[in-house]
Amino acid sequence: MQTGAEIRPYRPDIDGLRSVAILAVLLAHGGFSPFAGGDTALGAFFVASGYLLTQALVRSRGRVSIVEFYDRRARRMLPTLIAATAATLGAGAVLMSASEVSGLARAALASMALVSNVASLGDPGAGPLLHTWSLSMAGQIFLLMPLVVALFARVGRRAVVPLVAVATVVSFGLGVADAPATGAVHVHHRVWQFGVGALVALVPFAPPRRKLAGILAGLGMVAVVVPVFASDPEVSRSGLGALPTVLGSALVIWANRRQTAASSLLGAPPVVFLGVISYSLYVWHWPLLVFARRLWGDLDPIGTLGWLAATVLVATLSWYFVEQPLRYPTGPIRSRLAMLAASLAGVASIAALAAVVAADGIVAVRPGVSIAYAGEGPHACPAACESR
Repeated sequence: MQTGAEIRPYRPDIDGLRSVAILAVLLAHGGFSPFAGGDTALGAFFVASGYLLTQALVRSRGRVSIVEFYDRRARRMLPTLIAATAATLGAGAVLMSASEVSGLARAALASMALVSNVASLGDPGAGPLLHTWSLSMAGQIFLLMPLVVALFARVGRRAVVPLVAVATVVSFGLGVADAPATGAVHVHHRVWQFGVGALVALVPFAPPRRKLAGILAGLGMVAVVVPVFASDPEVSRSGLGALPTVLGSALVIWANRRQTAASSLLGAPPVVFLGVISYSLYVWHWPLLVFARRLWGDLDPIGTLGWLAATVLVATLSWYFVEQPLRYPTGPIRSRLAMLAASLAGVASIAALAAVVAADGIVAVRPGVSIAYAGEGPHACPAACESR
């Protein structure tokens, strides 16, 4: 049986698209005002994930191993998330007050259980892990993906396309109708962004000739980039506010099946590398920023550039020593059973560490660093990111 890992062709331009998205997010969260709408670019992650996972499904004609699918998702998401959560708990035990550490511990447990988007937003002290609610939403979508696999294998592409289209439209309507201005956290408000990417893979329209494909890819990039500079940060990222980015990302992915100027630019090695480490960048950037602001207050441009450099360094090390070795079954953990055991052990370790740092005897001996940054409220990191 062929598997998704064996049949999926590599698209460096998609990693390049992720690079654009993560740079926009980092610059927005870092406080660079021209990039205030940077969270809009996060829709590109959902579109790319929807496309890549569905493309593997299409190429395998539904014969994708469910066990392998979960194994690959666990290898992709959990090692980096566990390492970053453990480091955040350790830093929080030193830098946060007793009541905040208790909230941070609950947020850590919620992130491990993939329920951060519904369980920890209002928790005092959850700030350093606030961004994990987007990872929880991605995880919830991945948990549902085998249903699509089973349906595809049973009824085929032609029957699946209208079902995915209807689900996409319904989810978009819910995102428009129900989402608060700062961005919904409910998974059904964001499924449509994943669904748009899935439809690009499912609908068998070949891209136009090279010249027109280049124009369309360029227009798609404009649709992704312009909201980063022009979007109000208070605009909903789950409904209409995300529409240009989502449609633009889909257009780029579709048109770049041909060789275009956009695919060449997005496929440049330095651009691709940032996309390759984009998951590690996202997971690490927010705790580093929150603790930097607690220690030094609002960062000036030099301080913010220092945070950016530190984030890239930490993410690169995390990608090289944590993410890459464990991502493939050729690494130190080869069997799926061993990966399951390692994942459960990692989650249990986070639970134990959370209990330790939240214990009164540990946190009562130090007052914690005073809050120097007031932007750690429930919507400090308002948009979702897919853990690809």
